[in-house]
Amino acid sequence: MSGHTPGPWKFGEYKNIYAYDQGPLGRSRVVALAPAVELAGGRDEQRANARLIAAAPDLLEALTEYFEPSGSGPQWRDKALAATAKATGGKA
Repeated sequence: MSGHTPGPWKFGEYKNIYAYDQGPLGRSRVVALAPAVELAGGRDEQRANARLIAAAPDLLEALTEYFEPSGSGPQWRDKALAATAKATGGKA
């Protein structure tokens, strides 16, 4: 894999909208952050962007399995569907 923060990532919202992971010590680490101020597109767009970012490692894993020469059977499809639902807030 590349040098990105390993997944799984999750979507979160408190004062900001963000994607996060569980760091090596079990503590949450922010991997992407939308500021609390309203940006162009508003909070709904920020939430959608954060969900998409949080699903990125899962989508990458499913695509990597799909394109592997050995193939992994139908498991890549289930992973892709789950990642799509995660990215869209459950709307696959």
